[in-house]
Amino acid sequence: MTDGGGAKDVRARVDSLNEAASSLLKTDDTQALELVRTAARLADTHGYTSGLARAQLLEGRALVGQGDSDQARVCLERALAAFRAMGDLAEQCAALESLGRLYLQIGEMPLAEQHLEAALTLAREQGDSATEATVLNLLAGVYHRNGAYTRSLDYLHQSLRLHREANNWPGEANLSCNIGVLYISMGQYPEALAHLMRAYALLQDKVQDERTKGVVLVNLGYLYLNLNEPHNAAPYFVEALQVARSRGDRLTSVPDRLRGMSTRTQKSRAKGGKRVCDPAPCRPLAC
Repeated sequence: MTDGGGAKDVRARVDSLNEAASSLLKTDDTQALELVRTAARLADTHGYTSGLARAQLLEGRALVGQGDSDQARVCLERALAAFRAMGDLAEQCAALESLGRLYLQIGEMPLAEQHLEAALTLAREQGDSATEATVLNLLAGVYHRNGAYTRSLDYLHQSLRLHREANNWPGEANLSCNIGVLYISMGQYPEALAHLMRAYALLQDKVQDERTKGVVLVNLGYLYLNLNEPHNAAPYFVEALQVARSRGDRLTSVPDRLRGMSTRTQKSRAKGGKRVCDPAPCRPLAC
């Protein structure tokens, strides 16, 4: 690629397309895909290597959002290889994080751990505390699913500390929810309640995130069902239902089902049963 004015215009156009696509991720993945594919064609034609790699990274993320994990993996692996060839550590970290997130989502835990631990090392080497916090949260999800609760809890608390140091209220709300979920899995209900209520307070006063708020509310309802207190669970399920319906969220059916479940759970325990409910997952926020 030459250094003339035309080349600079191409780079600017590719960068603009990539930036626009990035802003659309998770809200309009279809449009994001159109933009990054245009950027990729333009960058490839004019030999703009870093712009092409960035477009491939964003394409992979958009494909993850659309549920196309196989093609997403191809795009993300291409991006990672290109960033490694360029020696771009920051973008390598981003690609490793995206691959780790994908593998976690599709249940390939060894690959998720491998890519996320590599991303964590790079983030720490570069002093990128925001990415470090995000990757720690994702790794905690890997270890939680593997049953390594103590290690998962350690990673979550490390991530929470970083969010608090940065005054990142959305990140703190998400981590407080995830810690609460883990404590439910561990059967430590007072600790779970404290962290879920902290998340709820942040979402009431400092953070506008109705999706995460709905998840926190459902988890509070689950917690009270596990405590055999359906009368305390019901208000949280009702509020979660209101939040979900206002968003057209897929959580809409959960509170309806659980309100019926509360009666069955109560009866089961009255008969000496030990039926309990698993907490709803809280998705990590992109920090």
